[in-house]
Amino acid sequence: MDTINTITDLRNYIPTTHDTCCLLGYYIKGDKEPLIYIYKAGTFSDNGGNIIVPTGANGAWIAELQDEVNIKHFGAKANDINFDNSICFQKLINLEVSIFVPSGIWYVRNTIFLTMNFSGNHIRGNGYDRWNKEFGSVIWVSVPNIKIFDFYEG
Repeated sequence: MDTINTITDLRNYIPTTHDTCCLLGYYIKGDKEPLIYIYKAGTFSDNGGNIIVPTGANGAWIAELQDEVNIKHFGAKANDINFDNSICFQKLINLEVSIFVPSGIWYVRNTIFLTMNFSGNHIRGNGYDRWNKEFGSVIWVSVPNIKIFDFYEG
């Protein structure tokens, strides 16, 4: 099995001998847990997470998602006030999977829409660590006067 360092490297990698690879990071190697991808021929839409379409390929790298998916697998960044994680949350909600949000401050600038199809799933984070006096997962709205979540039928 080949190892690939970043999502950009994966988008530029078309398999020759192996149809399975292990992605080691999103933006840089080691910034998230490794994820196994399998190459499949056909037409796919790249979603920036579990479906990655290489440039010029007739196929895509597909990762099978677990019941609960780490938001980092979809490019979310903690503790970066200039990064809007709203899109990352929305992509996972649209896939109707439960979301794990690791420790850190996750800034959002746009409303995240939850549909009735998200029913039964959850968004889970880490709590406050009293022993080490460290905060857990915080979703921080960095723009005034927006709803962080909006519920609608869909």
